[in-house]
Amino acid sequence: MNCSCDELIGATLSTTTMRTARKQHRCCECGEPIEPGDTYQIIEGMWEGDFATFKTCERCVESWKILMDAGWCQSIGDLRETWQEHWTRDTPRPDMAVWDKQTKRYVRVAKPQGS
Repeated sequence: MNCSCDELIGATLSTTTMRTARKQHRCCECGEPIEPGDTYQIIEGMWEGDFATFKTCERCVESWKILMDAGWCQSIGDLRETWQEHWTRDTPRPDMAVWDKQTKRYVRVAKPQGS
């Protein structure tokens, strides 16, 4: 569902920052490890009265940026489903992203000049 995203879906309050890992963490989107020295996003907030913390690797953060640039709201933990709903590996929007077989992620591509 296309919507306006001023806040994370369902969050009563939240903060989002980028950090450098001092120890290993696990990405809440892809499940891959975030290694010491890697940059990652941390979202801390309150959902339905409970505080929660979510850590996201840089590649998944970039994938969410592509979706959000296209007007889709971030719903933590739903990156894969959101991609599958809107773009497939075979037919991504060519002006937005392409499937990278090596990283198994969608990656942003430059928009054609004059767009």
